Amino acid sequence: MTGKIISAATCLFIIFCFVSGTVLAEEPEIELSKKEKIIVFPFTEPGNFGYKVGQAVADTIITELINMGRFEVADRVNIEKIMKEQTLGLSGLMSEENAVEVGNLLGAKTSIMGSVTGFNVGRNKKEGYDGTLTVDIKVVDVETSRIEKAATLGVSASIGASKTVSDSTLRETVRKKLLKKVSGKFFHKMRDYFSLKTYIMTIKGRKVSIRMGKDMGIKKNFRFDAVRKGAEVKDPVTGEILEVKTDRIAHIWVTKVDNKISYGRVTSGKGTLTPGTQLVEVPTLNVFTSITGGIYPFVQEPITTATYDDGPDEGSISFNFNKLTHVPVIGFESGKQSYWGTTSLDFNILIGSPILGLKITAGGLFDFIRLGPVNLGIGARLGGFGAFASLGKLGFDIGQIPRTSGLTAACIGFGGEILARLNINFSRALAFSVNCGYALFTNTEWGISASWGEEDSAAISTEYLAQKPDPLKLQGLILRAGFNWSF
Repeated sequence: MTGKIISAATCLFIIFCFVSGTVLAEEPEIELSKKEKIIVFPFTEPGNFGYKVGQAVADTIITELINMGRFEVADRVNIEKIMKEQTLGLSGLMSEENAVEVGNLLGAKTSIMGSVTGFNVGRNKKEGYDGTLTVDIKVVDVETSRIEKAATLGVSASIGASKTVSDSTLRETVRKKLLKKVSGKFFHKMRDYFSLKTYIMTIKGRKVSIRMGKDMGIKKNFRFDAVRKGAEVKDPVTGEILEVKTDRIAHIWVTKVDNKISYGRVTSGKGTLTPGTQLVEVPTLNVFTSITGGIYPFVQEPITTATYDDGPDEGSISFNFNKLTHVPVIGFESGKQSYWGTTSLDFNILIGSPILGLKITAGGLFDFIRLGPVNLGIGARLGGFGAFASLGKLGFDIGQIPRTSGLTAACIGFGGEILARLNINFSRALAFSVNCGYALFTNTEWGISASWGEEDSAAISTEYLAQKPDPLKLQGLILRAGFNWSF
């Protein structure tokens, strides 16, 4: 009897283990990126550029890979040693087959190779120097011998003429700029090709700790998506699972980085996060741009006529100014963003009859409230504006002077504005924003010029005006709304 009970218990235990194993097997495996060994070969130079640009590009890429922190880069001394042992010439290394052979001998998983297809540094019309550099890059999987990724990186740079710096130094400066720009583009390509995978360790409210830090090159303002296993895509005939999709359930910004652990905040989400939730890096430039429209508080009292006395002539000019209370504005803004806010440069085209203007300001904004997809920030900007008015054909009653004449007026002002911004995020890349605030710029006097023929024109000094136009004022409430795109 006892034996039967033991046998039944054993069967139940086996069934339980089998069922449990089946269930666990269906759960997505949590991945944690490890440093993988990578080898960089000197880039070929099909053209005779007169400069060891291929080796310079390879050295720049090696430095970038080391600084990224997520790769173990093969040492050049070991590469040269393998070359000698295998009697491989430099040209032989440039084939995928030899690259794979050397990669295997060095224990590398990935090799990077390519060629410099364009390089030029020369004088420009302003006696400075312009330069261009074009590089083809291939990322080869050593285990499969396949080219996994390929890209063409093209950059340009320039420098102005100098009487105190030699031509050779100017040329070298342009070369360094080109290499630095290629390095920057390569960095973002490699982040895209080798996105980090990690997981949440702890979660408290919207704060999370992440199992990865400086040891893998994570920096502040890196972003991660929290993902979970999604729908399976099956072949309708064979039933074979062709793909298992992943669903994004939250977006996380990194706000602090330690050696092996990072800390972040959840900015948006539609699912429950738990310790062990998979995270996948989202390589971004953290750059945003926006297009907005609204109104600005320009104020200009109307003037119908102004008499002037300029030497022997006297007359009157019809200004025909309308009273301005608010001016429509179209705005373009671009800058860098972080979890805490943005720094940006803002361009605004001001359109108001009869005024056309441009306002340029720069500043920052701090996000202090985040509620799911909604965040609210406050900030300030400083800058200036310029306004131009053309009043068309005007009547001059001055004896022999033609009556068909024109008058233009312009002014500039400096100041700043404070504003509050409400963002409604539709996704990590798109948001709708509403901006309101207060502008305070200096009152600016008009500079006026008149013309009364094809060749006859003159500036009219305001000291000769019996009735001066009031200064243009940019003071009061601002209201704008539009869309932001993040990259």
